[in-house]
Amino acid sequence: SHPMTARLLAASLLLSSLNTFAKVATPQTVTLNNGLVMPKLAFAANVWPAATCRNATHLALDAGFRFVWPSALVHLECQRAQREAISEHPTVRRADLFLAGTVDTQGCATLDDCRSATLAGAHAQFRILGPEPLEMLMLDYPSSAGCAGITGQWQALTALYRAGKVRSVAVSNFAAAQLSCLFSAEGEGGAVVPPVANQMRFYVGHTGVDLGLNARHGIVVQAYSPLGNGALASDPLLAAIGRAHGKSAAQVALRYILQKNVTVATQSTSQVHLAEDAALFGWSLGAAEMARLDVYHRRVERLDALHEATAREEEPAGEEEPAGEVVPPSCPPGTVPWPGEACEPLRRAEASARAFLRANMFPFDAPNAATLFDDFSASTSSGVAQATASLALSARTRFGWAASVPRRLFEGYVLPYASVNEARTDWRQLLWEALTPQPWVEALPNTSSVESVAVAVNRNLWGALGNLTGRREAIRFKSDQTPLVYDPLSTILFGYASCTGVSIAYVDALRTLGVPARLAGTPAWHGKPEAGNHNWVEVWLNATAGWRFIEAAPAGAGETFSDPCDKWFCNKAHFGGGTRVFAAAFRREEYGEGRAATHYPMAWDLDNKGVVGVDRSEYYASVCGACGGVEGAALYVFRDY
Repeated sequence: SHPMTARLLAASLLLSSLNTFAKVATPQTVTLNNGLVMPKLAFAANVWPAATCRNATHLALDAGFRFVWPSALVHLECQRAQREAISEHPTVRRADLFLAGTVDTQGCATLDDCRSATLAGAHAQFRILGPEPLEMLMLDYPSSAGCAGITGQWQALTALYRAGKVRSVAVSNFAAAQLSCLFSAEGEGGAVVPPVANQMRFYVGHTGVDLGLNARHGIVVQAYSPLGNGALASDPLLAAIGRAHGKSAAQVALRYILQKNVTVATQSTSQVHLAEDAALFGWSLGAAEMARLDVYHRRVERLDALHEATAREEEPAGEEEPAGEVVPPSCPPGTVPWPGEACEPLRRAEASARAFLRANMFPFDAPNAATLFDDFSASTSSGVAQATASLALSARTRFGWAASVPRRLFEGYVLPYASVNEARTDWRQLLWEALTPQPWVEALPNTSSVESVAVAVNRNLWGALGNLTGRREAIRFKSDQTPLVYDPLSTILFGYASCTGVSIAYVDALRTLGVPARLAGTPAWHGKPEAGNHNWVEVWLNATAGWRFIEAAPAGAGETFSDPCDKWFCNKAHFGGGTRVFAAAFRREEYGEGRAATHYPMAWDLDNKGVVGVDRSEYYASVCGACGGVEGAALYVFRDY
């Protein structure tokens, strides 16, 4: 045969041998540093309604998952539903499972505060997920108070472990500095107990976790967001590799993680997807395929480095940072801070943010995707998503309260380009330029709480927006305007809006300054359209307080976050029975299959089910039902359209 043909044949055979997956059993468990055996694959729920959490957990157990990981971040109702699903399952016993709980005390302030808050959070987990000792108790985030706070957190978990309340203790989002604090923590009972696991954001293209450091301490790394916020499930490179094995792109992404000696926490409400996720063993990616995926990641890193080097070369010599630009000391300029994570190069963060926006965009925006996301030509600027991502990340580097917002909340409730189906405009650019120079914004200490920032915005926003048109009149409330006037630019130009319009404007202003916020409301009091509807705003204050609600000042002046009863609608007369309340969300992968299990019902467009909704009915019935008023009393009919 021809020499070239022979060489090609040899090369082909070599490549084939490198890519042939092993038909051998792959270990499905890992032995932790305290001798406990942990499954490599965990099922983790998301912020779903309780019924969805219960059903998805049933499906996961049916699919073969034996590690159930209910996080406190998905709220107690979901955790409780997961525990009920375990008790109800006809064939899987509690003794068959590795069950983990978590404690989120990121916002604790001192060593003593962190220790007591962590103990309290742990006992709440025991009440929900017990009565048997948990196989694992994990800290969701390191304390934002630094080493003293981390010491308090770890003293609490160590005490519980030594008392036999839990069989292992673990951490999440602990970078090298936080691990150093943990291992230097002082406490009673002897040497520091090392964590058995460290759950980190890890996926193809985002593998910057120091695996060697964790391994030297005997810590198993567990990956969360293993599909890169869902984007990798349709990645063409992973899909091509998967076709050679009869596997999906998602399975390739998860298998890659396992072959990096990292365990996986995954989630889905789809029976098909859960079955795929469980089928990761007994086959493997070839060395060439792993190398190809590694190169994909290193190429991204090289582009980041090149971008940063170019940016430094282009900076005018001696030019100072803009006034008020504050980069948290733990992150150098050109990077983005994330609680409990390594500083992320700005270019990579922007690319990730744009990918998240595209992957989760409202389905009715699909025909206009190019307008929102793409370059029209070499001479024109990018779509709205570019400015949205850049300015959302700018807020993180400028404001301390924004830098403290966890990544998942940032993506879901700071980054989005819209709340519902209002007109798509570049409102963030306008509000950034209008608000950041305001004296009341510049006067906010960088250490301000989210609540104090939200209060200041509600107090000062409306006059600032009114001045943009030269009218020098504050934005005012005017009923019956939706859907005529409810996007922020229309509200500014007309000088008024009804409750939906002023609520969206408030949400957008908060997001511009890095505060997680969302639209909330009911499409019909007591389920009766003739009784009227109403919208207001929910703001995520901190890990302890969670989501609290308030009206935009033009619709409800004088209200506070601390007292739910100071809202005119928060009483038994409105929540005595039949009233459903929903909050508008953006992240679509929480609900599986790219479709919303719960949608946000827009009273002006009830047939449109394209906005993801979080059902908040139980919360408001409980909170507002305790605010007095008489059940069955006449309602104040408030119609927004």
